Amino acid sequence: MNDATGPGPLGGVRVLEVGGGLPAAYATKLLVDLGAYATVIEPSHGCRLRQGNDSGALGAPIFQYLRSGCDSVVLDLASDDGVEQLLVHHARADITIDALPPGRWADLAMTYRGKTRPASVVVHVSPFGQTGPWRNRRATSLTLQSVAGWPRRLATEPGQAPLFAGGDIDAYGCGVHAAVAAMTAWRHAVGTASAVDADVSAFECLVGMLPYPTIHAEVLQAAGLMMPPLTRSLPGVIACADGWVGINPLNQQGWNDLCEIIEVPEFRDRLREVLRDDQLTREFRSRSGGWFREQTGHEIVALMQSIRVPATRVMDGRGLLSHPQLVARNVFIRQPGDRFLRPDSPWRFSATKLPRPGPSPRLGISSVASAAPAIAVPARPSYSHRGDSHSSWGGGRPRLPYTGLKVFDLSIYWSGPIITMYLAAFGADVIKVESHLRPDPFRYSTSSPELGNDWWERSAVWQGTNLDKRSLTLDLSRIEGQGIAREFIAQADVLIENFTPRVLEHLGIDLDEVCAENPALIVARLPGFGLDGPYRDHVAWAPTFEQASGLAQVTGEAHGPPTPPGGCADPLSGMHGLLALQAALEHRDRTGEGQIIEMSQLESLVAMTADQVMAASAGLKQPTGHGNRHPTIAPHGIYPCAGADEWVAIAVQDDEWQAMTDVLRRPDLFADTSLAAQANRAIRHDELDAAITEWTLQRSASDAERELLRAGVTAAAVAVAANLNDDDQLRARQYFQAIDRPATATYRYPGWPMHFSFGPETAHAQAAPTLGQHTEVLLEHVLRLPRSAIDRLSADGVIGTGESLR
Repeated sequence: MNDATGPGPLGGVRVLEVGGGLPAAYATKLLVDLGAYATVIEPSHGCRLRQGNDSGALGAPIFQYLRSGCDSVVLDLASDDGVEQLLVHHARADITIDALPPGRWADLAMTYRGKTRPASVVVHVSPFGQTGPWRNRRATSLTLQSVAGWPRRLATEPGQAPLFAGGDIDAYGCGVHAAVAAMTAWRHAVGTASAVDADVSAFECLVGMLPYPTIHAEVLQAAGLMMPPLTRSLPGVIACADGWVGINPLNQQGWNDLCEIIEVPEFRDRLREVLRDDQLTREFRSRSGGWFREQTGHEIVALMQSIRVPATRVMDGRGLLSHPQLVARNVFIRQPGDRFLRPDSPWRFSATKLPRPGPSPRLGISSVASAAPAIAVPARPSYSHRGDSHSSWGGGRPRLPYTGLKVFDLSIYWSGPIITMYLAAFGADVIKVESHLRPDPFRYSTSSPELGNDWWERSAVWQGTNLDKRSLTLDLSRIEGQGIAREFIAQADVLIENFTPRVLEHLGIDLDEVCAENPALIVARLPGFGLDGPYRDHVAWAPTFEQASGLAQVTGEAHGPPTPPGGCADPLSGMHGLLALQAALEHRDRTGEGQIIEMSQLESLVAMTADQVMAASAGLKQPTGHGNRHPTIAPHGIYPCAGADEWVAIAVQDDEWQAMTDVLRRPDLFADTSLAAQANRAIRHDELDAAITEWTLQRSASDAERELLRAGVTAAAVAVAANLNDDDQLRARQYFQAIDRPATATYRYPGWPMHFSFGPETAHAQAAPTLGQHTEVLLEHVLRLPRSAIDRLSADGVIGTGESLR
C-alpha cells in the first residue's frame, strides 16, 4: 500500500471509455490508478459490470473496484444526439478506449475528424481485432481460450479432457495489454503531435501469454524430436493436511533435494524421466502423497523454501486476506463508499505518489474527473531522450516511441525480459546482461543436450523473449564486472531487475549511489513477493504465483485440485510492470526526474483476482472452479468430436438457445419453454451435455465449429497451441514473423497483440543474440576500453561467451 498520495505520474491525462466490458474497464482502471482522469460512457440501464445480484446503488463490488474514481455519463449511442455527445467527450480526451463492435468507431471517423486534440489516442479493444476474417466473430472466454490452444495445455493427465481456465484471465490479460498500448501510443502521439490508433486483440493476447509453444515445436522438429504431449509440474498442486500446496522445483538440484526430504530417494536424478513417463508420474505421486498429507501447508512451504524450492499455499479469497506477506504489506484496502476490502494498486513509486482510489460513480453522475482542469499537451523539455537518431550506445530501432532509450537489463526468466523486449521492439537500445558462467536460467527451459552442443542457444522460450536485444556478459561476482556494470548504469535511462531483494546488493549495485550519480535513471524492480515483508526472500516462478494469487483456485473442478493456468503469470506481471515503467517515463519527460519503481509480481496478479478477495470480505459466495462449466452460461463446455483427440468448445448464451436446438435437430428441447432460462438449462446441464455430445461425436471439430458458427452459436474447435502458425486470423494479421538466427535457424516468432497506426512494419528487427555476442563491441564503443583491457578481462574470465558452458 502506498502511504502517501499525489496526482500520480499520469496526473492530468484524460481517458474516455466507451463500449464497456471487462477488458476495457481493467485498462481504464490501471490508467486511473496511475493518476489519469476517466469518463465512462454507459447506457441508460447501466453497464453490465454495474449489475449483479450483489449490486446496490454504487454497483456490484467488481464494478466499484474497476470504476473507482471514474465519472459516469449516460448516452444513447443509437441516437444522433448521443453520438454527437460522445464525439464532444472524445474531443476533450487524450486517450479513448473503444470497446464498441469492430468497425463501429471507424464508421464515426469522418464525423469526428478534426475534433481530436493535436496529440490523441484511440485504443480499440475487441476479441479478434479490427481486421482479419474473424473480426466480427462472437466469442466468450471459453472460445477465445480454445482458438488460442489453452485448454489442451491444462489437461495434465493422459485421457483428460481439455480444461477451461476460469477467472476471466483473457479479459484481464487483454486489459493490461490495452493499457500498455495506450501509453505507447500516447508517447508517440505527444512526440509527433499526431493522432494514433492502436488495435488490441484479446485472442492475440492469449496467444502471447503462452510460453512459445510454436517455436518450441519448430526447434524440436528440426532436431527430430517430438513435442511433449502434456505440460506438467511435479509435484505441482498436491493435497496436504489442511488444504492444497503447490511445489514447483526449478531445476534438477531442487528436484533431488525434494526427493530426499519427502523420502523418495529412488527418484533422484530422474526428473525428466518422471515428467515424460505416465507410469512413473503415477508412481511418484502415489509414493509421495502420504508424506504431504501428514504435513500442514505452512510446514511444507517453510521446509521447501529453506532448500530454495518454490512452494506456496494454494490461495482463495479468504487465504489471500490472511496471507502473511500481503497483510504485512497492507495490500488490501477498504473500498471507498462501501465496506468490503479490495486490492490496492500493485506499484510503489519513490517520487510520484499514487492517488488513493475514489468511490465508484452512481449512474450518470460525475465524481472526480469532471473536477479535473483541462490541460494542454505537455511540452517535452530538451533533455528528453525521444528522437529519431540512434542513442549513444549505438543500437535500437529508429522513429519509434522508445527510440533513444538506453536500457540496462539485468532481469531473468520471462517477467522482466518481456518488458525489455517490448521496449526494444518499439525503439529502445536494450543491453541484456548475463554471466557467461551462470546465464539467464531461462536458457535451460525447453532446451537439452539433444538439441546440440550449444544447447544454451536453443531454448525456444529464451529466444522468444529476447528478440531485438544486444548481449553483454559480465561476471558480477567480480569487482571488475561490478565496476563495468556501474559505468553502463551511469549512462542508462532504465535499469530493470526481477531478483529476490538480496541479489542486487550482492551484485555490487547500490541504488542510492547509482541514482545519485544518474538522477534521471528509472529503476524498475519486480521482486516476486516484494522488497519487504516476511516472504521477501521466498523463491517463486510462474506456477508459484498462479497458485498463490488465486488464479489456480478458479480453474479445475470445484472440489479440486486447483489448476494453475499454465505459465501466464510471467507475461501478465511483466505487462503490469511495463505499464508502471511507461508511467514513470511520462513523469520524467515532464520533469526530468527519475525514480525507483517496485512491483511485487504476486500483487500484480492479485489485482486480477480481486473478485475472490471482495467476495470473502463481504461474506459472499467464494468464486471457485467449475470444470468446463460457467456460472452464467449454459450449456457451456468442451465436447469430444469424431477422430482422435478432437474437441469443440460451445458456449450457448440466451439469445443462441433456439439456434442450438436447431443445430441439434431437437425441436423438443426448444418446445420446453422452461429451457429458455439459463438457470433451468444449468440444472439440466448433464442432460444437455449428453445431447450435444451425441451430435459432436458424429462430426470433426472443424465441421462442428463451422455448423455452429453458421447457425449463430458461439463455438470454437479446440486448437493445438503448437500449430497456431497456421491459424487463418493470425496469418491475416501477420502475427508471426520469420526471423533468421544464424546460430540456430529461421523460426516464426510471435509479435505483439497490439497494432499501431504508426507501425513498425515488422514486430521485431532482429533475432535474439548469442551469449556474449556484443560484449567486446559494447566495451570498446560505449566504455571506450582499449583492446588490451578487453583482452585482459577475457583472459581473467570477467567476460566470456557460451564456450564457458561446454
